[in-house]
Amino acid sequence: MALPVPGSPLYLRNDLPGLVMAAVSEVTSNTKAPFDLALMAALTAGSIALQGAVDVQAPTGVRTPVSIMTFALAESGERKTAVEKHFLSGLRTFQGEQKEKYRKEMADWKLNQEAWSDSLKAKKRALSRKGADREEFLEILKEMSAEVPIEPTSPTFLYDDTTISALLQRMHEGSKNAALVSSEGGTIFKGHAFRSLPVLNSLWSGSDCSIERSTTGSIEIVDGRLTISVSVQPGVMREFIERKGDEARDIGFWARALIFTPISTQGARFEFGGKPGHDAMERFNERIIELLRLSVDDDTQGFVRQVITFEESLEPYWLAICNAIEREINQGGRFENMKDHASKLADNIARVAALISCLEYGLGHPIRREALDAAISICMYCSDNFSRLFNALPQPIQDAETLLAWLGRFSLRGIRYMKKNRIMQYGPSCVRKKSRLDAALDWLVISRKLVVGRYEKTSYVDLMPWAQYEPYRMMQEVAYGY
Repeated sequence: MALPVPGSPLYLRNDLPGLVMAAVSEVTSNTKAPFDLALMAALTAGSIALQGAVDVQAPTGVRTPVSIMTFALAESGERKTAVEKHFLSGLRTFQGEQKEKYRKEMADWKLNQEAWSDSLKAKKRALSRKGADREEFLEILKEMSAEVPIEPTSPTFLYDDTTISALLQRMHEGSKNAALVSSEGGTIFKGHAFRSLPVLNSLWSGSDCSIERSTTGSIEIVDGRLTISVSVQPGVMREFIERKGDEARDIGFWARALIFTPISTQGARFEFGGKPGHDAMERFNERIIELLRLSVDDDTQGFVRQVITFEESLEPYWLAICNAIEREINQGGRFENMKDHASKLADNIARVAALISCLEYGLGHPIRREALDAAISICMYCSDNFSRLFNALPQPIQDAETLLAWLGRFSLRGIRYMKKNRIMQYGPSCVRKKSRLDAALDWLVISRKLVVGRYEKTSYVDLMPWAQYEPYRMMQEVAYGY
């Protein structure tokens, strides 16, 4: 099996069932926001709803949570908040209902607690008057302790722009399934939210967390799950990477992340009239609430998660995916400079496939080929974004992207055919050596971004390989120096 080539567009199969795609397309149409942002928000909502109810098991037997960490690099004005509002509305509605129920339970608990306290005081006074000995006192206190009213736990699972310390404390005290969500992540990256990166790694992996503190006491989170979704301006992200990038990458934080870099729609968000539809999002949020009910009410009571598996027939395909990733770690491969990322890539593919499968079909079905293919496309798109963010692409691919940007200036001017020697003479400095130019062109040909041809003794590059071949135009442009 071959992985999608670097630079491949984000692609979801047309035969993927309609719930996720319909919701993403509807929100994209209504808000005019980038498709990538809407897709990220849909996966985030699925992760929050499902992380308490299911785990996923790969065909190799490895079982992991379905929680994901997503980051979108988007400038201000991309309507991130509007997209989030659509996809998180079901979650916020459900949380609001749970909070109202919690307030009533707390009011009852306070009355019961006060009554219990009064009863305890009365029994203590009676024992004192009676002159009871120490053993009798202890026996009565044990009986009363067994009857102490249990304080309800907070149902809050959705947190906006909070600190990790506060989030962990609330997970310790209340819901063990939580989400940190921010459509304007500048405050998170500039603040202290990401000081506890090892703890975030543990939660992503599904490991128990124990934090000892000398002043506020210890925090213990057993079987917890955490979804993270942050949209941030590219400049803020670059600043954070400069400050803590090495540390965050060395401990594997960024290797676990799915990074989205949506292409801006600003300047093309034209209105054509018509009333926006909401049917798809209504169905999507109904599914989200349905999934939430499977776990939220019981996540502090030792709820056993259902394990989502793949169709048995997909085992050879899955092994081919894992082996393809492993091969690309070798020298000259796609993941040569990002082995950390490659080590978590199959894990993320399994998680995204499980999210899509459960959102589309529910929990009673194994993961099908179309959900797995969609997950591969999404995760490889995020992989390309990771490599660009950390400049981790192998040299031929970096050169190819630089060359493609330079050639784009000519194609915009209507020039289609260019002599290879002209690129070596006037092109980017990185490809003025024949060996590096050949390697870059090979990548671009494999990616179907251009075609290399030969006319008589002259090699040339076709900048518009999708268009019908034009031999007369080729001879003219090559003959006149392009």
